[in-house]
Amino acid sequence: LLPVADSMQMALANLKDSDPEILKGIELVSNQLNKSFEKLKVEGYGEIGDSFDPNLHNAISKVESEELGENQLAQIFQRGYKIGDKIIRHAMVQVANCD
Repeated sequence: LLPVADSMQMALANLKDSDPEILKGIELVSNQLNKSFEKLKVEGYGEIGDSFDPNLHNAISKVESEELGENQLAQIFQRGYKIGDKIIRHAMVQVANCD
């Protein structure tokens, strides 16, 4: 189901200016998927500005940024997911100001 969640997030991000009825349908399906994740105790993580944690994140690139601090997430390419403390997929991220 994680690839479906990724597709829903991409669709919502890219269809903001499209037909409101299409957007509403995608939002309904996305909400239903999120409720299913809640029931299964699956939590998504990885937000811009979070601190990089190699136990949670897979850094695939780095960038210099005046807006972000050292080792903060600059971009999320793919959200991570966990159940409790068990990682089921690491977040794929870009890290700011790291060496």
